Amino acid sequence: MSSASQQATGNSRIVAKKGYTFVSVKMKVTNKTNETVDVDFSEVALLDVINMVKYPVSFVYQATVVAIPAKNKTTLEPQKSLKRILLITYPDKIKPELLEIGNDRYEIQFSK
Repeated sequence: MSSASQQATGNSRIVAKKGYTFVSVKMKVTNKTNETVDVDFSEVALLDVINMVKYPVSFVYQATVVAIPAKNKTTLEPQKSLKRILLITYPDKIKPELLEIGNDRYEIQFSK
């Protein structure tokens, strides 16, 4: 995980609103089952543990050299993996400590 106030996206650039930054979460999802599964990146959020506020995913990109937009929802075939970069708009004065995926929470190590 890392943060930046702006992100290049092919021919354009997106800028976080004042007082916020984009936290970039690199994620690899693997389907270890024998059935196709649905993946929904809108179920991912960073939590502000002090105020218990959820900050959901703002943008999803394919993990390529040039940021190519991807859909929040996709399906994943059995025994396949995919990589995505999730951008989450987060207050720039607070260090993210928890990542929530569905109902599960994970402690994170954040490098600015």
